[in-house]
Amino acid sequence: MPDLVNFDEYRRGRFYQEWLRPQGCADAANVVLEQANSSCPMLMTVIPGRQMLDAKMRARMRLVAPHASRAFMINRTIEQKRQKSMALADVVDRLNAGVILLDSACNIVHSNPAADAILDAEDVLRSVHGRLLARSSEANAALRDVFRGEAEVAAAVATDRKIQLTSRDGSHYIAQVIALPSLLREGNAGRTRGAIGALFVWMAKLDVRACAGSIDRTFELTPAELRVLQSIVEVGGVPETADALGIAETTVKTHLHRVFAKTGTSRQADLVKLAAGFSNPLVH
Repeated sequence: MPDLVNFDEYRRGRFYQEWLRPQGCADAANVVLEQANSSCPMLMTVIPGRQMLDAKMRARMRLVAPHASRAFMINRTIEQKRQKSMALADVVDRLNAGVILLDSACNIVHSNPAADAILDAEDVLRSVHGRLLARSSEANAALRDVFRGEAEVAAAVATDRKIQLTSRDGSHYIAQVIALPSLLREGNAGRTRGAIGALFVWMAKLDVRACAGSIDRTFELTPAELRVLQSIVEVGGVPETADALGIAETTVKTHLHRVFAKTGTSRQADLVKLAAGFSNPLVH
């Protein structure tokens, strides 16, 4: 049996001096179960009591030690994976963007706190008996179309498909579909369903001060056009933008047509999706 490399040093250690020796356990067999770079390897100590260690007892230890070592290694691997899972769940829970895991019937398998807040508001999205429903029938149809199966989710991800959601007050949200790897698609024990994809939901806000440089370089918008774009995204249509900016509706329309031309879009809904690309879904 492999004892510690320096058994004399082991005898001088606290474990032997303060625990073994006071009990009269001068005779003990030690097996290193794990070699590590630390100064304290995992050790199995067998104390025979009044009897001395004999060949038969050592033979039994030779049979037991590999199994004990393997069990220790398995336990350590499980613990490492558990810690990684907990760390990942903690990261997801800290996101300010809502994350909702869905199965092929749009049943909610899991949601982070940010998503729970969105669902509790029962505005753009809500949960009805555990099933995700959108406020608009168009968004509902889009969700059902995407989450029919793994192939549809994969196709939505490949085409960078986003689903636009509009709240009662006119605020716009974007829902991005994310495919889940096979490990996360498996259902829990005793369950017949598992998540096939995730919905990443955040408010489409255009922070002009933070994004002005990127937008200007990309589309070469004037300050007035940029203000109209921001208002269309955050406030609503032409009349609402005119009231918010204190300008005539005809002026808003003029700037809006120029924004359409420069950005290559033709609808206000397209501007919302464009703005989502410049907004940060991780922070508000």
